[in-house]
Amino acid sequence: MTPDPGRRDFLKLTGLGAAAALAACERLPVRHAVPYLVPPEEITPGVSAHYAGTCTACPAACGLLATVRDGRPIKLEGRPGHPLSRGGLCAVGQADLRGLYDPGRARVPRVGGRVAAWAELDAAVRDGLAEVRRAGKGVAVLSATLTSPSARAAVQAFLQPLGGTLVEHDPGPESCSAWLEAYEALDGRPLLPALDLEQADLLVVLSADLLGAGIDPVAHTAGWSARRRAAQQRGMPRHVQIESSLSLTGAAADERWLATAAERRLVALMLLRHVAGQAGVELGASLASLPALPAFEDRVAKLGEQLLARRGASLLVSGDNDLPTQLAVALSNRLLGNEGKTLDLARPSLVRRGLDRDLAALLDGLASGRIGALFVHALDPVEQLPDGEAFRALLAKLPLSVMVGERPNATAAACRVLAAAHHGLESWGDFEPRAGTLSLQQPMVRPLFDTRHAGECFLAWSGQASPDYRAFLRERWRREVLTGPGDFEARWAAA
Repeated sequence: MTPDPGRRDFLKLTGLGAAAALAACERLPVRHAVPYLVPPEEITPGVSAHYAGTCTACPAACGLLATVRDGRPIKLEGRPGHPLSRGGLCAVGQADLRGLYDPGRARVPRVGGRVAAWAELDAAVRDGLAEVRRAGKGVAVLSATLTSPSARAAVQAFLQPLGGTLVEHDPGPESCSAWLEAYEALDGRPLLPALDLEQADLLVVLSADLLGAGIDPVAHTAGWSARRRAAQQRGMPRHVQIESSLSLTGAAADERWLATAAERRLVALMLLRHVAGQAGVELGASLASLPALPAFEDRVAKLGEQLLARRGASLLVSGDNDLPTQLAVALSNRLLGNEGKTLDLARPSLVRRGLDRDLAALLDGLASGRIGALFVHALDPVEQLPDGEAFRALLAKLPLSVMVGERPNATAAACRVLAAAHHGLESWGDFEPRAGTLSLQQPMVRPLFDTRHAGECFLAWSGQASPDYRAFLRERWRREVLTGPGDFEARWAAA
């Protein structure tokens, strides 16, 4: 029988096992974030500098102020004076700093699953495009909503010679397709009205998380907070939330109703019937024969009277991606005189542009073989679409599939080419979250990995000899934005 090891022998054995385990592991290169050896003239080591920019964590494009120390951003806050976010920044925006340093980012370009140089990747994309054109097939770009006018121009510069199409898609609960289609049915073009909660005395929300995970939460929170602070002069506003599960906006409501999606549609139609009847507008017999909803009828009638009492100072909003609901809400706001007051159609929101019908047409083109090359930008449709596995199968059949993004997600794994993109804090850019409101983004740090600006990728594939995205951005602003008299360089620096 083997005697029990003593304390010294036990420590020797455990140390030997740990050394063997460490030796078996793959040796990873050590990367050090060290201070400047010779700092730039404008930087004092250990002293923070602050740089203005725009948050890229979501399409809302809030104003950003980054604290940078020794060449590295260490804190993100809202930028005071921004006309929409008014110095605020949500938790998602503040956490975007973690995305910059995330080791799970796409660090290098890849072709066929292996690491490649950018020149090799560009050659593979151009060869694939040539093959697709010889076969007479189309080219498409599937992207999250492009809030950046310059990024949109770069994508269009790539697609125009190829006769390709740009399809914008907002996945899952972010989709505002029915909202866009409702105004297209009313006015002939899809648009998303900007909401001015500061002007509302009565806010009625059907399952939209305006203050939490909605389309523009920081701007909406700032507007609603300003309205409540003005309670002494204008009276306290009321907020009624109608939803099926508790949201941050519902938790802040004065009155909250529990209602399913089907019940919310009936509530919207009943409100429209009440408002139209009081306004003397005939909207057809279908509204007169709505199914009974005993649990809500008295409350809806009372709420309709309250809306009518606050014509021009009320706001009805729905987050349901349901066309009848959105049409009822849009017509109610129009009859209540809210357009031009609590809703701005002249300067609409541009943070959600995806139409479900465009995505359906793209999927049909992929399935039929009419599209031979697909470029996916800042999305993960394999994970986000209801039938993601079918989309993965469509990608596998394409002669050319390219993912342009920051992360090696499921769609990147299914694509032939992965173009690793800069993080927003490493990028130049511009943004227009609301028509007429433009802001710039400047890089806060040099690229940490072997990545490239997404817009620069499309410029390179469009055949430009020197696809410098910063130069492209400056030239667009010179031609289309800062067109007034005076020195452009001074106005560019000020912007």
